[in-house]
Amino acid sequence: MLRSKSPLNETIRNRYLYLDVLKGLATLGVIFLHFNMSYSAPSAQLSKLSTIGARCPQLFFIISAFLTWNSFETRLSSWSAFYKSKFLRLAPMYYAAIIISLLLPCCRFSKFSVADYCAHFFFVNGFSPLWIHDILGVEWYIADLAIFFMLCPLIKRIIFNYKTSIYCFVVATLLSSFCLVFFNWFFSFQIQHNLHYEQYFHTFFIVHQLPVLFLGIILYYTLKSKTVSWYLIGKYCLVCIGILGVFIWFSLGKTYITSTWIAGILGGCLFLIFHKIEVVFNCPIFIPLIKVGRYSLGIFLFHWLIIEWFRPYVYPHGLLQWLTLLLICVLLSYFLSKLLEDRLRYLLNHIIILHQSKS
Repeated sequence: MLRSKSPLNETIRNRYLYLDVLKGLATLGVIFLHFNMSYSAPSAQLSKLSTIGARCPQLFFIISAFLTWNSFETRLSSWSAFYKSKFLRLAPMYYAAIIISLLLPCCRFSKFSVADYCAHFFFVNGFSPLWIHDILGVEWYIADLAIFFMLCPLIKRIIFNYKTSIYCFVVATLLSSFCLVFFNWFFSFQIQHNLHYEQYFHTFFIVHQLPVLFLGIILYYTLKSKTVSWYLIGKYCLVCIGILGVFIWFSLGKTYITSTWIAGILGGCLFLIFHKIEVVFNCPIFIPLIKVGRYSLGIFLFHWLIIEWFRPYVYPHGLLQWLTLLLICVLLSYFLSKLLEDRLRYLLNHIIILHQSKS
């Protein structure tokens, strides 16, 4: 698949523009959700709209898996190079966000155990329902993505074409449903009385994200082997509508199938539509959204910290103040991410090179 030849400025040229737009929309959706959780929207319609943000991380998973498989086909030289690139992608902003969070007045070092800090440092906090997102409040996405990267050598041996990606998606879906039923049966008390367990066993657990990640791989092989037509997208959308209808009609949420899975299906549909209309995003009006997508990782990690920092001192009254404060949070998250991302990645890469030269 060819990348867009865009007339936009150099910072966003030669990128998959529709992926940046999708990441930008998903980022704004997550910020909207968390902002509404801290500052209740003055409008019931806005409050309901913000709930869409809870399902936006599935777009990130789809895009991450898609780009990971694309990198395997184009520039994978060794697994050590792969892990180095992923570490340089995630670690600088992730570690910076943790350090900044510990400097906030509302945070205390003693609130978290040494084991908790170590689990976060080594990207294994995703294996614990109590640690998966307790420091930043949003790092469960990084934790699950890190586990996916750890499993990539095994997954790459299993998934090597369109057919095998479909098989693995079906198996992962069945495994997710089995785990959901198992958790609801054997951990019902913990799920009902502990928010950490409820979030983990119904959403954050890596097994529930695997079908979504495999869907990103399916989309990679789909775009690699087929020309995406509106007819194909239409069939996919009809299947999505049918699945969603069954999901709603039989009230299957959190019983036999996760809302994460449904969000992944709908996210895949949106992915194909945006791919088809990518030429539209060459318009300069999309530059702000593309730039948000370009720095989506840092914005995703920092926005909750900024909201938490504002909360003791500011409370908006009225729709205009609410929207103004929301915009300020978005802008501060963006500029902080832009300020730190490239500098920290360069610094960490330089440290790794120095360490390798000495050894």
